[in-house]
Amino acid sequence: MPDFEEVKLKLRYGKASLNIPESPGYVLKAESAYGSIHYPHNEGINRIVDQTESSIWGVVGNNKNPKAKVSIDSKYGTVDIDN
Repeated sequence: MPDFEEVKLKLRYGKASLNIPESPGYVLKAESAYGSIHYPHNEGINRIVDQTESSIWGVVGNNKNPKAKVSIDSKYGTVDIDN
């Protein structure tokens, strides 16, 4: 059972730091425009990055079907996700 069910972050012109453990895992969906998202790199994460926008999605952790979700929508900001 995860410690959380859902985290939603909408960020404009700022910085946010999230400390989320990999266990038991979560689904990550993050969008950024004119900013950056630093996240745990693993084989379950997909990303598309161009000059001004980035999309990151996938599963963080060893659980391939986690119930927990993390959604991020950032514009002109920086988001750091640590384990």
